[in-house]
This record gives sequence, structure tokens and C-alpha cells, in this order.
Amino acid sequence: MRRVFPASLSVLSAAVLSLASMGANATDISNHDAVNYTIMVTANDVTKTIVLDANSDLAEVCEGCEIFMEDGQIVQAKNTDMVIIAGGELSIAE
Repeated sequence: MRRVFPASLSVLSAAVLSLASMGANATDISNHDAVNYTIMVTANDVTKTIVLDANSDLAEVCEGCEIFMEDGQIVQAKNTDMVIIAGGELSIAE
């Protein structure tokens, strides 16, 4: 049986925390409404269409991008922003 020493655990913990924080700098989207929405996300001159289910969240959608809804609402999201859809309105959480 192999033993893990405290110093090894510290290095392992630091590596895990480092990897976990890599994705923490990405834009998240939260749909607070009871309806699905089709949104478009543009980053680096590439646009992708996403169906955001009712009352759901999408994590790490982009690292700074433009998010827009079919009705023309647009937000410029930074990599640390939480974008919210509530009452049909697209906004960035303060």
C-alpha cells in the first residue's frame, strides 16, 4: 500500500485548486423564467446558438462574449459575469 505524505497532499491540493479556478473565469448564464429561450453567443468572430432550458443554468459559456436573444436584446459579457434572463429581460448580475 502506498502512503501519501502531507507535503504531497499540499502539492496535490494546490494543483486541484489551480485547475478548478481555470474555468472560474468564464461567463455563466442563468434562466430564471419558466420558458426555454434560444440565445446566440458570439466570441472570437464565431456565433453559436444555444437553447437555454427553463429554470436552468449554463456554466462557462464563454470567456467574454456578446450574448443576444431572438428579440434583439444584447449584452456584452466579461469573463467573470453572470448573465441572467428574468421576466424575459436579458441582463448582467451586479
